[in-house]
Amino acid sequence: MPRTHRRVTSLDRSQPMRTRVSLTMLPGQPDQWRIEPVGAMSVPGIVFASEALLPHLVEDQALQQVANVATLPGIVEASYAMPDVHWGYGFPIGGVAATDVDRGEVISPGGVGFDISCGVRLLVSPISVEELEPRTEALMDALDAAIPRGLGGAGVWHLDDERDLTAVLREGAKAAVQAGLGTDADLSHCEDGGMLQGANPSQVSERALARGLRQVGSLGSGNHFLEVQVVDAVYDAETAKAFGLAASQVCVMIHSGSRGLGHQICSDHVRMMLGAMSRYEIWVTGDLVLLYATPPLGRCAATRCAASSRPRASRFGPARLVGWLRRRRSPTRTWTRSWQRANELGSPGESYGCGRSVW
Repeated sequence: MPRTHRRVTSLDRSQPMRTRVSLTMLPGQPDQWRIEPVGAMSVPGIVFASEALLPHLVEDQALQQVANVATLPGIVEASYAMPDVHWGYGFPIGGVAATDVDRGEVISPGGVGFDISCGVRLLVSPISVEELEPRTEALMDALDAAIPRGLGGAGVWHLDDERDLTAVLREGAKAAVQAGLGTDADLSHCEDGGMLQGANPSQVSERALARGLRQVGSLGSGNHFLEVQVVDAVYDAETAKAFGLAASQVCVMIHSGSRGLGHQICSDHVRMMLGAMSRYEIWVTGDLVLLYATPPLGRCAATRCAASSRPRASRFGPARLVGWLRRRRSPTRTWTRSWQRANELGSPGESYGCGRSVW
């Protein structure tokens, strides 16, 4: 095997990266950078970021991880990195890669992430920043009282037992709508209708179920947030109009994920794969952990990931925020109908403009 390949026995972020990288800006693309394939890399690395956002090559090591991902069996096109890329477990956080089943498709828990299906949603409103400013303090007090957050803790959706959580794993956001915590409009504005096909909750460990049971309907901790924002400028007027966005408009950005359940599923995968990699004689670059998708263990990993993706859509969404504010007697109550109408316009997680946090 090439010297850059080794057998991984533990997942440790302190392990040194082995692939040296250098960046060149793509011609005519000021915010796209290319890592040329060297050594065991079978595809280039492509990084989407302004120069100011680029990770430090030595201190952060995320770009070395981008290069390591480019050595995955079956990887196609490139190892990609988004503007928020930073050092992760095997994969960089903010890294994206696709593998081809006909070319040795693999599943890597670092690529899925410990907070499986972590993502953002944008709740839009017809309220301007000028209208909201006199009520800012009242709004923030209402949000503070209504939204469960932080380590551990309970969510607004109280499940009786693990059977209820298993139903959420099977049905995804549909289960939240059936429980009165959402609307059909929420499902139509979630990718794949708020669920992934092929989920098998029986593959999820008891420990993962126990960790996730009391956290459904909570925001979480770490880099999860709910942020009241305002649209500073619109760069694509046609697309912004389709999503009901305009300059000076107030929005709420929500970032959450599968929390303890997803973290435990990823931890379970890592332990399982570390034991199986030696049996399948899989050698990797850096600290990547993976299995081929076709053996039984790889298929089990895929069904677990699909199951754990479903609670994210059920954990926190625009309709839940509207519902909580509607039920609370606060100065913001008179606005809830407008927020709901804005939600029905649709916003599947992307903002086509430049925004800033105002509170």
